[in-house]
Amino acid sequence: MQRTPFGGSPPPGGLPRFDLVAAVILAVVVVGLLPSYGGQSPAHTAAPGAGPGASLTANALAMAHPHGVRGSLKWTQLAPGASPSGRSAFMMAYDPVDHEVVLFGGTPRFLGDTWTFANGNWTQLTPATSPPARYGGTMSFDAKDGYVLLFGGLGARGALNDTWSFRGGIWTNLTHPRAPSPRFGASMAYDPPIGRVVLFGGCGFLPPFQTLCPSNGGLFDTWTYRGGNWTELPANRTHPHARYLAGLAYDARDKVLELYGGNGASAFLSSTWELIGQRWHLIAKTSVAGTRGDFGMVYTPHGAGAVILFGGMTGEFPSTLDLGGTYQSLNGSWSLVPISGPTARQGTAMADDIAAHAVILFGGYVGTSATYSNQTWELH
Repeated sequence: MQRTPFGGSPPPGGLPRFDLVAAVILAVVVVGLLPSYGGQSPAHTAAPGAGPGASLTANALAMAHPHGVRGSLKWTQLAPGASPSGRSAFMMAYDPVDHEVVLFGGTPRFLGDTWTFANGNWTQLTPATSPPARYGGTMSFDAKDGYVLLFGGLGARGALNDTWSFRGGIWTNLTHPRAPSPRFGASMAYDPPIGRVVLFGGCGFLPPFQTLCPSNGGLFDTWTYRGGNWTELPANRTHPHARYLAGLAYDARDKVLELYGGNGASAFLSSTWELIGQRWHLIAKTSVAGTRGDFGMVYTPHGAGAVILFGGMTGEFPSTLDLGGTYQSLNGSWSLVPISGPTARQGTAMADDIAAHAVILFGGYVGTSATYSNQTWELH
């Protein structure tokens, strides 16, 4: 069976999904986040216990993951009564104000539904206003402003650069003329030491039938968000190469924002970077986790208390390879966690559900069966 970018497969008797997208958006074809083995959206966490509408401080967010949590990690598949449809390249983050995981959009095609997960159950919401349908956007909880933040992605008319907040079941359009350029596959997470959401990279344009973003479309700019305003950080001599579908998460143990992997202009990457203040620092050029993109990455206090990575994909289209495996990063060094769990997949997302004391993983594209998963797993 022919594989399409983002892990999609050709619909029976019709054009490949990627061709359909290309037909809709003409030259601005996108193949943003490949769904293969567990691509995860960076999701951030914050301190529990804040009341509705409360604003969490940066210190509270950092304290949400107390050091010293120990024990072995274990994957368990859940069986909620209702679930979002099978999908990949969706946006997902944990909201510690309302104590729920928030999920929006994804692919196949362009999805625009909103779901929340709490107490083991998924619930579909029907807000009066919602962001346009999309996939390949990015989402994080903004602890300073007290809401879930969504940015960009790929819509039916091309790459997007709109900004939305989600709080108390309500979506609010916060789009401002000064914002990062339209893109999909960017990486975003909240950085407690500076009290801002940080966004890095992405891809603004992707020609048909390519998995890698061309050099003129790959982005390596860094932006911060606070109180409705985006600010671009000054370019430093040393910074991560242009990439999209990378992982970004705040490591509460080491108190740094960690960036890993992603799809570069000419190859998949395996480097690890840390952002301290306004400066990027290269920690390692290679890792045992290997070259990969479109994986899931999140910090959890469980186990050793570390940044956790699951799944992803590597290789050039059409010979892309889905990846499995659970990895953890301690002091910037990655190691394989020897546990069994979800099958290999890309385009999945993870969020640390503080209320449930577990990391929640949903969906993704499973290449071995050419299906979009709607499985829900927890890591605890």
